[in-house]
Order: sequence, then structure tokens, then C-alpha cells
Amino acid sequence: SDYAFTILMPPVLSRIEREAPRVSLQLRQLSPIWHEELGRGDLDFVIIPDSYQLAVHPNVALFTDGFTCVVWAKNEQVGATLSLDQYLALGHVVVTLTGVHEQSFDEWFLKKSGHARRAEVVAPTYAMVPTLVVGSHRLATTWIRLARIASAHLPLRLVPPPVDIPSFREVLQWPAH
Repeated sequence: SDYAFTILMPPVLSRIEREAPRVSLQLRQLSPIWHEELGRGDLDFVIIPDSYQLAVHPNVALFTDGFTCVVWAKNEQVGATLSLDQYLALGHVVVTLTGVHEQSFDEWFLKKSGHARRAEVVAPTYAMVPTLVVGSHRLATTWIRLARIASAHLPLRLVPPPVDIPSFREVLQWPAH
């Protein structure tokens, strides 16, 4: 996803440029048939949530990330903390990755826990989410690493979510052959 691109690729590309200057990379979003492409060897590797990994292919864990809420720095409706009622009543910016997996991890977890948030804006990429809360009273639940990068450039505040969303692990997986 663009989340993995944002978190991993800047340092990886810098290191590749230094250590293997003639190597070229083609980065792309996963297609709906990525698992078939990986099995055929059309992809050298994928970076995916561990819950999507395929048992037939080897993998290695890359990193774990937790969740936070992001709000516009001038959003006076949200203080240093959020109650569950406040969280569910506010409008949310959410992500849907059509064709790959329809729900984000946090959306899946909230539904599993019996909570439904009010999605007011649906974005096609994770990197867009922090930008889309700026200037509004909306909030978004996103990864801590992504929120920290965004808050270095945007007027955002990070607020702990009112529910304990489990950590999320990204893995690198490559064809078994």
C-alpha cells in the first residue's frame, strides 16, 4: 500500500542508491490478483499486512505499528483524549482500497468490536488521510508512523484512540521458488 511506500521506501531507496547504484525498481500498488502474480514469479516480493500473507511463500517481519487518531490542530471539539461516544459521533476520514481488500485493519477491528463510525470522507490511499482532516472537525484513525510523518508537515494533533486497536505488522513475502 502507499502506507508501506511512505514508511519504508525513502530510507530503502537512499540505501540502494548508495550501495547498488545500478539497481532499478518498479514500485506498484498490489493488484487484485497479486497472490497469483507472486506465485508465478511476476513479482519479486510484496510488502503486506501479516494477516494477508500466503502460507506457501516465505516471509520476514519488517515492522510493527500501532494506531492513533489525527485531528486538525485547530479542532476545538477534540481535546487531549477522546471518549468512545465522541469518537463514534464525529465524522471520520477512512480508506477503501478497491480490489485489494475493501476494509482497512482498523475498520475491520471496530466492526468486529461492535462499533460503527460515521465515514464522511472515503480516500483511495492512506497517505491522503491526514491531509483530509485539516480544516475540518473530522478525525481519522491511522498508523502512528504515518501520523508522525504527516504531523511534521501539516497542522495536526495526535490523540490516542478510545479503543485499544491491536498492533499491525507488515511483512515482506517472496515467491517460494
